[in-house]
Amino acid sequence: MFLLDRGFYSVEAIRELKSRETGFIMPAKKTKPVKKICKKFKKGEKPAESNYTVSSTKGEEKVRLLLTEKETENGTEIHPFITNLDIDPDEASENYSWRWRIETNIRELEKFKPFTTSRSMKLRRLYFLVSILFYNLWILTRNGKEHPRGHEFKDWLKIELISFKVLKKGRAKPPPLPTLA
Repeated sequence: MFLLDRGFYSVEAIRELKSRETGFIMPAKKTKPVKKICKKFKKGEKPAESNYTVSSTKGEEKVRLLLTEKETENGTEIHPFITNLDIDPDEASENYSWRWRIETNIRELEKFKPFTTSRSMKLRRLYFLVSILFYNLWILTRNGKEHPRGHEFKDWLKIELISFKVLKKGRAKPPPLPTLA
C-alpha cells in the first residue's frame, strides 16, 4: 500500500497505480466537486464513503472517496481521501497517519548522515547505510522512551568513540582502510 501526498492526485498517477494493482491512499484535492460533497457530508446528506471519478484532460479514473471528521481548534474539519482499497474512512485516516511518522523518521535519519561533498555513489551509499545503522542503534537505546534525543545520542557516541580511540593508543596501528573512490 502506498501513502501518497496530494502531489500525486492526478489521473495519470492513479491510472499507473491501478495498472500495477497497487493499493493507495491519498488526500483528495479540495476541488469544487469535492468541497460540495464535503459540505453535504457535514449536513448529513452524503455518506462517508462514495464512488468518485477523478477527471482531467488526460481522462478519468474511478476511485473511492472517503470522508473523515477531525476535531481541531477551528471546529470540525472534513478530511477527504481517495483510495482503491476496500477500507472504511477511519481506517484510511489511521493508515495515512503513518505517513507523518515515516516522514518524521526520515528527518531524524538525516541527523545521523555525515556531511560529504563527494560525488562517489559508493561513498554516499556507505554513509547512508552507516546513518541507518546509527539511527537503528539510537532507536534501540531509547527503548521506547523520549530520551536520549538524536543530538544527545550523537554527542554521547562521539565521546564513546574518542575514549575508545584513546584507550587503544598503546597498541600498534591497524593497516589503512581501502579508499572508496
